[in-house]
Amino acid sequence: MVMSITIRSAGVDDAKAIAAVHIASLQASYRPLIPGRIAHSVLDPPEVEPRIPGWRRCLERPRVSTTLVACDNLTVVGFCTLRSAPGSHAAGTIGEVWALFVRPSHWRRGIGRLLCERTLADARARGFTGVNLWELESNERARRFFCSLGFRADGESRLFLERAGVALRELRYRRTMPTAETAPSRDPASGRGPFGRRSEPRATNVGLDCPEDPLNGSD
Repeated sequence: MVMSITIRSAGVDDAKAIAAVHIASLQASYRPLIPGRIAHSVLDPPEVEPRIPGWRRCLERPRVSTTLVACDNLTVVGFCTLRSAPGSHAAGTIGEVWALFVRPSHWRRGIGRLLCERTLADARARGFTGVNLWELESNERARRFFCSLGFRADGESRLFLERAGVALRELRYRRTMPTAETAPSRDPASGRGPFGRRSEPRATNVGLDCPEDPLNGSD
């Protein structure tokens, strides 16, 4: 159930709370997917404080990206960040879900779906004709979730990290945005989104590495 959950736009004052959710979800979601000998390359630092300045800069630039937060009462428990897809041939027409993370204590409550559906609505309102995202090939749970929201793998892949004989690859998923007239509606009786399935990812790794400035992602 998600009755106590509200979705709102994030502000600069949310930087610490977002960084805390980012760390908690990153560590819990991706440690099982990444071989131990290279996990530090992706998951460090495990502390919240080093990530706060980057998130603060991110939130100070709403023209570059926008972030929605999910709140349980007043506590931030998830977030989703949307930006214009970098390197797009049609600049400004394709969006990118750069990050989607939910605190582990709030997994399996539909929060990731709520955040993603609101973000897609925002993308449509901003005039994006499509939305991309990148996901680790090994994260089958997240890939199934995005397929349930209408995303499809478009055949593009890239090397995310290669170290100590281990190569991690990402697949690109894309969703074409429906017009306002054809957009499917949410089913209030079932609690399911427009594509029917309730399963959701614990996190998606767009922005998994989160360098000093999180908007750099893994580009």
